[in-house]
Amino acid sequence: MTAGPMIAAAAAAQARAQAMAKAGHAWAPYAEQGGMAFRPGRQGWAHTEMPRLDGVLDDVRVAIELGQGLGGEIETMALAVIAAPLQGHLEVTREGLVAKLTKVFGAQDVVLGDAPFDRAFLVKATPPDLAHQLLGPLVRAEMLALPTTRLAYDDGSEHSHLAMVVFVLGALVESPDVLDRMLKVATTLARVRPTTSAYR
Repeated sequence: MTAGPMIAAAAAAQARAQAMAKAGHAWAPYAEQGGMAFRPGRQGWAHTEMPRLDGVLDDVRVAIELGQGLGGEIETMALAVIAAPLQGHLEVTREGLVAKLTKVFGAQDVVLGDAPFDRAFLVKATPPDLAHQLLGPLVRAEMLALPTTRLAYDDGSEHSHLAMVVFVLGALVESPDVLDRMLKVATTLARVRPTTSAYR
């Protein structure tokens, strides 16, 4: 390994360690106040365990976890287990160069009729109507207001795993208010049933 990649790897490890320490400082009291379990992060020579919160909110199993994107950027993820999922899969990603290129080459983009949201996000859903059932006005507003990078809703059928909502912000979230808002979006989507819509 040459010096350049070694320096980059060391810088990424240092940034990750700093983010883990900041998350621990902010998330431990948040967990205690909200009756959640907090697992601090650990960084060893061969494995990194990111900080995580686990709990139950409004009868929905939830978690918040620190993560790293494909480019090494720090992300905060809110996860919610879906007890009675709608059938299908939804993935929403913030518009960027990659999303624009995928659109040019024919990627599905469900248009919701909300111009600011449609410009900001690429929406893929199977079936397409699932996007309309899940992405109500208040969910869309929160996704626009927060530094959202990705939202996924998976009914668990394709890979035989738990049905889950994953809501990702492209930053370390330390604010209790923003953590609450993330969990609100995730649990709202996890509770949508065929006869209801998220945040309508």
